[in-house]
Amino acid sequence: MGAVGNDLHSHIGHFYAALMDFIDGQLVICMEALEASMDKFYAILHSCVQPQSILLDILIRRLAKHIVLALDYLKSKNIIHRDIKPQNMLITRPAIFKLCDFGICGTLKDSISSTYLGSLRYLPVRYCNLCQNDFVFVLHSFLFSIKKPERLGNTCSYGTRSDMWALEMSLLEISQGCIPLACESILSSTTTMVPPNLLMNPGAELSVLSDWTQTGSSSVLQDTGGLLNSGYNQRTGTACFAGGYGSGGTPSILFQNVNLINGPQNFSTAQIDAGTLSAEVSFYYQTWYDYWLAYDDAQVTITFRSATNTILGTQTAGPLDCTLHANWCYNINLYSIPSGTRSIDYTMTFIRNAGTNIDAYIDDNSLRVV
Repeated sequence: MGAVGNDLHSHIGHFYAALMDFIDGQLVICMEALEASMDKFYAILHSCVQPQSILLDILIRRLAKHIVLALDYLKSKNIIHRDIKPQNMLITRPAIFKLCDFGICGTLKDSISSTYLGSLRYLPVRYCNLCQNDFVFVLHSFLFSIKKPERLGNTCSYGTRSDMWALEMSLLEISQGCIPLACESILSSTTTMVPPNLLMNPGAELSVLSDWTQTGSSSVLQDTGGLLNSGYNQRTGTACFAGGYGSGGTPSILFQNVNLINGPQNFSTAQIDAGTLSAEVSFYYQTWYDYWLAYDDAQVTITFRSATNTILGTQTAGPLDCTLHANWCYNINLYSIPSGTRSIDYTMTFIRNAGTNIDAYIDDNSLRVV
């Protein structure tokens, strides 16, 4: 709070001092006095103003401008707020809006923060979907505290666009006079907005290699639970990808090219070239550990290609191996899509280390543009 509140920015609540009350054991924060928070103000506003009123439109525009100016200032200080909501937007006369409550703000590094916190209802969609898959959130008790993502495997970061999403949800709530989709559960209302998975046959359910191109001299198989002990294989559905069958040391590869321009989301070249889109890549991997034979590795690589098939960038998760037991492990990464990208190669590589047994498994691949 002291890092930004002392600067007397016109749209950030001013901070004066912090005192410790040793008698009651409380921290007392001294700030400027403002009229009301927006969650209380909009209830009064909608009781006096019709939804189609020009006054409401002007107020929402002014509020959006003032909070965006505050967020832009925070970005210049390499700070993200991480708890944008109507309760943290204050109003004072004459119609000046200010941002407050920096208790869980984070430091930006290369436009992302490695932890995410905040109020679940204003959280970006992908984190709500993440909690459904991996139980990160304590949903049913409504403890809106979000734990660090390290337990999920790799990076799942919170950046400036997450603050903007929360601002958009807050503006929608204030303009409507009620919480959006309040009649639905938080989880159901957010997972319906998750971008589509752009991969075909992501879990090997359709047939052995349907929609995938295979390279390498060793095989990738569709495992329906019969290759090794039943129950140690497919994570969901009836099948998963089982790789590494064949000569030791020879990798087996499956890849699929996804066109962004004519795909399900039908992105325009302007949208892609703006540099604001990211590829969210996730999958589950499993390795059967054999005490007498070397275990295998698996990795996923995405390659960004231009309209002329030129490689604009490559990102790889792995090689990955689970050396104890046959537990499914979740891996998720978020990569910026380079300007000029027109398609993405999604590649699974199974790396044989020794023998002819099948050790490496991948299931439930996902490629989403967010």
